[in-house]
Amino acid sequence: MLTYGGASKTGKTHLLTGCPNQDAWVVARAKTMYVAAVSDGLGSRENSQVGSKAAVRSVLTASRMIVPATGGADIIRLVHAIWRVRLSGLDVRACACTCLFAIRFGTGRLFAAALGDGVITIDSGGKRETLELNGKDFANSTDAMDTCKPQDWRYRDEQASGGLKLMLATDGVSDDIEEGGLFDFAEFVINEVAKRVEQRGRNGYVKKLLNRWTRPKSGDDKTLIVIKESA
Repeated sequence: MLTYGGASKTGKTHLLTGCPNQDAWVVARAKTMYVAAVSDGLGSRENSQVGSKAAVRSVLTASRMIVPATGGADIIRLVHAIWRVRLSGLDVRACACTCLFAIRFGTGRLFAAALGDGVITIDSGGKRETLELNGKDFANSTDAMDTCKPQDWRYRDEQASGGLKLMLATDGVSDDIEEGGLFDFAEFVINEVAKRVEQRGRNGYVKKLLNRWTRPKSGDDKTLIVIKESA
């Protein structure tokens, strides 16, 4: 059984200036696999909200074209190629965005990849890992889909145990979570989401959480997805 909740919230800064939400997200299930993705459009680019929407849709399209044996580098190349096709006729630099996604195959394989800032947390039977920028990566924090190469991505490719828990968040959320607190935050939100019976209520809880966000990054667009597998 798969339980998830997700939402995106336009930041206060964009509300004041009349700018659209430059984040996007998607969660989808198909047969024995599922996919989740978030993207954050670069605020300095004119059509970054177009790019972020294209990014999460490109991950979804790519997930329907691959098989469990598809290599990680090939998955990333496919996502990037589809993104460029979706933006045909537009200046891709004006559509620059980050991209974080996870694909869970029915075989137990988990492929998670991140380009740019934001975070993915992975809790697989108590084994905890994160995909996020660290200190030495900070200079590359603007890596984005318009100029990316496969080696610019950070990823995990492994067999994950049952009971997997994931969190995907753009930097408007992740940068506000105290160091060392990512997994506690993810666990709290997952538990609250799991209390809701209907999907609308699960997404609604995440939306309410983002609407009430009062920490320093409250001016940024914020997008959050949490996922829990259970027997």
